[in-house]
Amino acid sequence: VKQKIVDDEHNEYSMLYFEKIIDFCKTEKIDLYCSAWTKNEYEYLKHKDGFHLLPAFPTLDSFEERADDGYHPHEKHYRLFVDEITTTSNFL
Repeated sequence: VKQKIVDDEHNEYSMLYFEKIIDFCKTEKIDLYCSAWTKNEYEYLKHKDGFHLLPAFPTLDSFEERADDGYHPHEKHYRLFVDEITTTSNFL
């Protein structure tokens, strides 16, 4: 599974799992809120139903800072994302 995630250049693996999660939540009558890290995944979600679409995760170029490994988003990215999804308008 780890290698499939790493090799998922066109986000096919992750999109398959979006479908499985969406179907599960529909079956179990669970309110689902989704977002995505990549533009392709987010655009894909825009054309789906059965969940509430949250704002997209901030792009890496939103801030210069990176996580300790130098590649992943910094805490600033996560704080901005939380600020965006916790506004009242996003839950109407």
